[in-house]
Amino acid sequence: MYRYCGIFCILFLVCIFNCSFLLAGTTPLSSLPQDLQLQLTARQQGAVSGLHLSEDAKKYIYSAPAIQAGGSHCAAYTAELSNDNNGSLGVTANGTEMSVRLIPMMPDLGSAMRVEDTLSYSRIDGTRLTYSFKRNGVKEDVAFPKAPSKDVGLKYFVKLDPSLEGKMDAKGNLLVYGPPGALSGFVQTGDDKSAGLVLKARQHAPKNSLLYIIPAPVLVDATGAKSTSVVHFSYDAPFLTIHNSDLSSFSAPVTIDPSIVVTTTADFLSGNDEGMISFDTDAISRGVQTGGTIGDWNLTTSLNPGRSNHTSVAYNGYLYVIGGGENGGFLNDVQYASINSDGTLGSWNITTSFSTARYGHTSVAYNGFLYVIGGYDGSPLNDVQYTQINANGTLGTWNTTTTLTIARIFHTSVADNGYLYVMGGYNSGYLKDVQFAPINSNGTIGAWNSTKNLNIGRDRHTSVAYNGYLYVIGGFSSVGSLNDVQYAE
Repeated sequence: MYRYCGIFCILFLVCIFNCSFLLAGTTPLSSLPQDLQLQLTARQQGAVSGLHLSEDAKKYIYSAPAIQAGGSHCAAYTAELSNDNNGSLGVTANGTEMSVRLIPMMPDLGSAMRVEDTLSYSRIDGTRLTYSFKRNGVKEDVAFPKAPSKDVGLKYFVKLDPSLEGKMDAKGNLLVYGPPGALSGFVQTGDDKSAGLVLKARQHAPKNSLLYIIPAPVLVDATGAKSTSVVHFSYDAPFLTIHNSDLSSFSAPVTIDPSIVVTTTADFLSGNDEGMISFDTDAISRGVQTGGTIGDWNLTTSLNPGRSNHTSVAYNGYLYVIGGGENGGFLNDVQYASINSDGTLGSWNITTSFSTARYGHTSVAYNGFLYVIGGYDGSPLNDVQYTQINANGTLGTWNTTTTLTIARIFHTSVADNGYLYVMGGYNSGYLKDVQFAPINSNGTIGAWNSTKNLNIGRDRHTSVAYNGYLYVIGGFSSVGSLNDVQYAE
């Protein structure tokens, strides 16, 4: 049998996580024809476990664990493959919401057949699509029972996230760019309007962060000889086509491997691990690569008056600045400005002031309400004030709710999953307690409770809640500045 194959792989170098799944219900290799056994065995070398069927049985899901190679971390990724007869493959790197989906334009494909950690889709004429999972990506082999002497024109529908853009370069690679910096990753928002602004910012941002690569294809025959002159891509969005010349002079079987690479790191892995998919890193022109960096800083609309030790929150398309200190005095004003899609701010406006001017307080916006917690007006404060955030950015009347059990200054606060958390701070000494209270639907909060303390009392630290974990970073204590990072689930 003479085979002509197209191979797609997906490589991720974003961030680290680990997961595994119990595999069951697979078809043993020994029950398959010998040629398919050999083919699948070769493709499974270095494959890693993580394939399972979704609860509705409509798709297979593969979650890859993180790996490390050559000093670089290769992040986990998630792949989704159809369990019906379209053979589609969608891949998303951990740490981003923007995915690529490849849908082969091949009619009459059968449903997915799972063999160990491999999925295959077959046509009546013997053409077979086979997906196997490697440490650095998903590999697709398209095998034809007869040697093509003419251009097959194997076509794929490339479904890109609306914030992505594909471009062919001079070397025949398809490069897919996304928005720069943090816009390519997860952006946590607290309301639909903010989420919409993030989406709009992604779509209008310059596409200069290289996220996905489909390197120019390479043909390999049965003797291991390679050729790039007999295969090439054409891209007429949204269709990617693999073209070939007459392949009858090559020893069977023949494979073509246009790999899809997904990366946000500075360097590609070389693929020198047998569990990796190899590709020519020198053939890729990366263009602009921003990764976790940020662009140039720019000035936008200034505050009036200037201040320090204040707080700021963003909510529902507006930026709020709350209280603070000015020339030895205390402020209780709240100013707000609209956040434009290009990152600039509109004019600042004054809205309802809270009672008791202060600095060193904390503020959070959650579920349509703005909170001011503790602070200093000549002595530490323990009050908690809240107000409703109106759709036009203005604030309602400020009200008081359940006070803290210990007054404090220079603490931190976060709202997460229906609770308000307050951590550390200062009151006649450095505090290490963590208090929490439920946030009610009317904006009030319930009773404060204590949970596990920080290991060192501190103030002027920072805190964030993310993905089910609470983080406390640095700060100042009786021993001086701190560099530790603590977290709790």
